[in-house]
Amino acid sequence: MAIRARFFYGRPMTRRTTISKLTTTTAIWLFAISAAHARVVVNRDQNVVYHLDCATGLILCTSAAFESVEELEEFGFDAQRWRQHRTRTSTSIDTPLVGPPAWLPSPKRWLGVSNRGTTALKDDESPALASLSRQVVDELTENWRDDQRGRLDHVALQLELRSRDIDLPSIMNSVAGLFDTDVEKTPDIVLIATDHPSLGSVATRAGHTLFVESPRHDTGRSRLPVVAHEWTHHLFERMSGAVSDSLLNAFEKSGSACATPAYHLLEEVLATAVGDGIVAAQLFRDADDTAYLSTSESFYADADIDAMAKAVVPLLQHQLGSGRPLDTDFAAQYLELAERVLSARCNDLQARLRMSAIVQTSHDYDAAYQLLRDRLAIRTALIDVTEDLNSHDTALTRYTGLTGVVLSDIAGLDRLAGIADLPTREALKAVASAEGAAVLALPRNQHAEVYFIVGKNPAATSLAAVHFIAHRRQRFSGWWLPLREASIPERNE
Repeated sequence: MAIRARFFYGRPMTRRTTISKLTTTTAIWLFAISAAHARVVVNRDQNVVYHLDCATGLILCTSAAFESVEELEEFGFDAQRWRQHRTRTSTSIDTPLVGPPAWLPSPKRWLGVSNRGTTALKDDESPALASLSRQVVDELTENWRDDQRGRLDHVALQLELRSRDIDLPSIMNSVAGLFDTDVEKTPDIVLIATDHPSLGSVATRAGHTLFVESPRHDTGRSRLPVVAHEWTHHLFERMSGAVSDSLLNAFEKSGSACATPAYHLLEEVLATAVGDGIVAAQLFRDADDTAYLSTSESFYADADIDAMAKAVVPLLQHQLGSGRPLDTDFAAQYLELAERVLSARCNDLQARLRMSAIVQTSHDYDAAYQLLRDRLAIRTALIDVTEDLNSHDTALTRYTGLTGVVLSDIAGLDRLAGIADLPTREALKAVASAEGAAVLALPRNQHAEVYFIVGKNPAATSLAAVHFIAHRRQRFSGWWLPLREASIPERNE
């Protein structure tokens, strides 16, 4: 099927009724792909919400337009009230454990299990916007200047023109074929204005919406790889069950020491290879841009993902050319690349925790959990809070191939009956009582282990977690006393 990109400029169109406090101007560009369309949207309401979410710590972002909420609080802005309006208690859509536990969660199920026990942003921004006072609104609208809106309009137009040059819709249609994804609805691409001087930026997804930051000196050309990157994530997460099962089986049966770390990196590596490899290579053809393709961490600000993505580009191009979805042959060749590129790093603690099951016995460890995610660069955390003594179903019990971290104090150990047997819990209680805190690393199988971090109280546990993070390059097994021993024991093979 021939696929073309179409463009028009229209009147404001949003997914919700725009409140009267903030006048919204929206520019929409349509990319036709199969029978659906992807819209590039310039929308003031969504920019304001994004930056307030950024300033109040609700999302990962490059920098907020409103660096200090204290300045807005002078006009009546209530950060806590904003967070309450914007967040909801998330419930997992994952099914209970039935029959033998799975090795690893399939990509199609990651969306449902990654926020168990935590909060997630609401899809509708209107209640949060409606909570703002007139004084706050007046202050916020000054941050949406005509030149800022005009700059985003220009970037959106350049996105359209450049996408035609390289036929981006056809590329993304081929990428959808890699995952055998049924493209019923393609994403909205919302441009977010930032004053950051660097072209490096953050992009994220929420449902069928891609939020793409546009830095100060942005051009449509420089944003296209980012759009393609996030669009690939969108397609990956919706891959068919047949492709997902094929990949899972190939990684599980490989016997490679790199199987788990390589699988954890797969989604980010493919998204980076598509956006910063295949799409960028078609955009950046002149000599001035060759450095982008060859400099370390130019694809991605993570050495492992950057190196793997660059190595995978030829393999991915071959797979795209074949017209076949990802299969066991692709998985085998991808693993060979991982063994060569990552090598000994496959045994790093951090590499094995890229996708993790995090279990905590109370919300006292929310800060320690966030520190684990940030410092260990955990890409997906399947988190469970076992405050209920009868709640023994956690990601650690559902997925035997996941390496996990358990955060508890002595008083909460009985809430871990589904993870640790009674002798293990009694041993943790005895050692943590005597030493103040203890870490016990228990192997689960050839692919995974679980690290119990237990203190005599929540403060001691959190301190032990900080020591644990400091040794993120050292995988180990057995006991470690973080409040007494400066280094962890050598890994027992």
